[in-house]
Amino acid sequence: MHKAPFTLGLLALGAFGLYQTRAIALREYTVRHEKIPPSFDGFRVLHLSDVHSRGFWREIRARAASLSPDIIVITGDLISRSKLDIDGALAVVGSLPRIAPTYYVTGNHEAGIGAEPLSALTGQLRKAGVQPLRNQTVTVEKEAQSIRLSGVDDPVFWGSKQAWRARVRQLGRTNGEAFHLLLTHRPEELPVYRQARYDLVFAGHSHGGQICLPFGGAIIAPGQELFPRYVGGRYDEGATTMIVSRGLGTTTIPVRLFARPEVVLATLRTV
Repeated sequence: MHKAPFTLGLLALGAFGLYQTRAIALREYTVRHEKIPPSFDGFRVLHLSDVHSRGFWREIRARAASLSPDIIVITGDLISRSKLDIDGALAVVGSLPRIAPTYYVTGNHEAGIGAEPLSALTGQLRKAGVQPLRNQTVTVEKEAQSIRLSGVDDPVFWGSKQAWRARVRQLGRTNGEAFHLLLTHRPEELPVYRQARYDLVFAGHSHGGQICLPFGGAIIAPGQELFPRYVGGRYDEGATTMIVSRGLGTTTIPVRLFARPEVVLATLRTV
């Protein structure tokens, strides 16, 4: 007698989850900082993460073109290690460099595919015009002024968190007086980024919790404890701001619930 409403409820919840899995949100942030040069006032950073080779390329390309970013950054897990699809990943991001300079760092899924497939992936990305940042720093220039942009591989590549953290700190110490951005996959390491004195950090990995309570937020996220802290949004600790993308794709469970996929647009402003 009561089975029909229960079944209908489950079907409705499943349909809602499938809708949310495809319904890409746009989240916008403004970052004000005294170290941002005047020529970078209004500089727009489009942030993508955790694509996992999902077929969002038309939506992403259209959204990116409409937002007119100055640079595009991708913070890992462009592919899925359980179902490697380099062509699918390239379909998502291959056209982005024609919109704006595009930078990419690895995630834990790239660490799980092996050296040869990863070399093929990064080689194809470079051919498409995407610049992988593998534990290095570049200078982004505009009207004779500049900011610094660093990118680090996922800690899995390093074998130990200690070695990885040492490299993160080393890159941070090269900052000098320039405004310094960091691209990383791991949001849970914000205390390290703060200690290394990065001004602005972009991270992913959390999927926003992927399956969340309607009013209680995320239950679990990779790399964090139950009821995780860094699942999506803006976090300010000390002089460091971190923006965490809830990502675009899924893993393990191919559905999102109360954690819609998203693209992030951050606008830099001088103080």
